[in-house]
Amino acid sequence: MMILHPLELQMPALTGTAKIDAPLDLAEHVRSTNAQRALTLSVEAQQLAEALEDAPRRARSTLSVGSGWYRLCEYPQAKVCVAEALEQVQALGDADGEARSLLLLGSIESEQGRYVPAIALFRQALEVCEQRQIEGRHGIALNNLGLAHEHLGNSATALELHLQAFEIIEQRGLDEHRILIRLNIGNTLQQLGYLEEALAQHTDAQQLADSSGNSWGQGITWTNQGSVLLALGRHHEAVTALQTALPLL
Repeated sequence: MMILHPLELQMPALTGTAKIDAPLDLAEHVRSTNAQRALTLSVEAQQLAEALEDAPRRARSTLSVGSGWYRLCEYPQAKVCVAEALEQVQALGDADGEARSLLLLGSIESEQGRYVPAIALFRQALEVCEQRQIEGRHGIALNNLGLAHEHLGNSATALELHLQAFEIIEQRGLDEHRILIRLNIGNTLQQLGYLEEALAQHTDAQQLADSSGNSWGQGITWTNQGSVLLALGRHHEAVTALQTALPLL
């Protein structure tokens, strides 16, 4: 039997702007596990926001629709929606929405292998975060910049950016982001040949995933530990790590 989220149980009785906010909140909650459901919820919220001529909620719902298309790997549709959302939030003077939109546009470019334009977008997001003191997005922007540089083979630059991101995310970030930045630092260290240091980062990330009950993080961290252990020639430990990862992925 499917267990409904509390927001979903409340939605039929909601009125006014709450009928927009609740589906958008629910979409954020389910997007990582059910992207299609999140997209449907976002589209419904967008239609209602447009009918009510509610500009801030229209902007938020448009960005949510773009996020849904992004999760479904439908990048052309995602780009159109997020570009539209960017125009809307800029018109509203919504700096956090602007940073989110720029970060998502950069991720869309990255997923399609267009790392140079992605870097430009991440830098724009970083500038917005610094100018408007948006601490919650600052570390993510630095992390994403590092990933794009890593894809271009600029591992030293990537490591520098990831370490800057670590300082911010460790103080203010969600557990999921704290796991992710350790994974990214570990991957970059592995590329640079610092295998023991890379293993330490992945092990630290795995322990954090364990303590926060993050099954996705557990699977990825055990997989990455297995990769580094193979590179270190510790084959038996590598097999154990990869076997541990399988049911978690």
